[in-house]
Amino acid sequence: NPWRGVDVLSFLTPGFQDPGDAMVRMHPGYLGLVPLLLAIRGGRSRWWWVLLGSMLLAVGPSLSWGGTPTGISNPFALLAHHLPLGSLLNHHGRALLVGWIALAVLAARGTMCLSPAWRHAARLLLVADLVLLSPVGVSMPIAATTPPDVLSSISTLSEGSVLVVPAAGPGVHFQRPLFDQRVHGRPLLLSPNHPGLPMRVRQTSAGQ
Repeated sequence: NPWRGVDVLSFLTPGFQDPGDAMVRMHPGYLGLVPLLLAIRGGRSRWWWVLLGSMLLAVGPSLSWGGTPTGISNPFALLAHHLPLGSLLNHHGRALLVGWIALAVLAARGTMCLSPAWRHAARLLLVADLVLLSPVGVSMPIAATTPPDVLSSISTLSEGSVLVVPAAGPGVHFQRPLFDQRVHGRPLLLSPNHPGLPMRVRQTSAGQ
C-alpha cells in the first residue's frame, strides 16, 4: 500500500490477504460486516459523523480502488494538512483508529437493542467476523523482543548517535532500532517513517 491511505474497496472487502514476501505494509480498512449491521440496527447517532469523518480522512490525498489509483483527489485529506498538526499525519489510514472506536460504540448501541438471546448470537457473530473475515488473519507475525547483545556494549564507546545497518532490505524492519533503543538510550540516525539511511547521513562521506 504505497498511497498513504486506505483502499476504498477494503472497507467492505472481507477475507485474509497474504502479502507473501513483498516489502509492503498492509493497511486494510475493513470495518466488519457484522459490526456495520449492528450499528445500523442501533439507528441514528452522532457517532456516525465520527465514523464517516475518519473514513473520509483515512482514504488519503487520492483515492485508490482495489489496488489501483483512481486519480480522484480527496479534498478532506488535503484540507487536514492545513489544520494544526495535520501535516504530521504520515499515513492517513491511521485516522481510522478513531473511526473503529466510533463503530464499536455504534455496534454496542445496536446490540443493546436486541433481545438477550440475540445479544449472545451477536457476540458469536462478531467473533466469527474477526476470525473468518478479517483481512489480517487471527495470528499476527511476531518478532523476538530480545535486543542484540552488541547494543549492551555501546556504553563503552564515546558519546554520539547510533546508526544501525543495514537500514533497509529483505527481512530488515527499519523501525526495529526504535524498539531496541531502550537498551542504550542514545539518539538514532534514522527516519521513523522511511526505510534506508536518512538524508542527513547520505549526504556525508561516511554515509556514502
